[in-house]
Amino acid sequence: MLDVLRTWWPVLLLVYVPSLVKTVMRIAFTRSLRRLDESHPDDMPLTAGEWLAREIGRLGLHGRVRRSSTACSRCCTSPACRS
Repeated sequence: MLDVLRTWWPVLLLVYVPSLVKTVMRIAFTRSLRRLDESHPDDMPLTAGEWLAREIGRLGLHGRVRRSSTACSRCCTSPACRS
């Protein structure tokens, strides 16, 4: 049995290690993604456009930065659009 293992260990290494690494990386990615998702709330008080307009005003960049959006480009996750 050990002779077979000595002969075929490079093949076993090339066949099984990539799938093992892929599985470990998928588990790590899923756990980190879940942790990031849980750390950021889904019920934000402002939409991104409203926040951007407020930040532009706060930083005093009204003349330098222009924000362009239309009523059609509103995000469906906006607090005003939720039912």
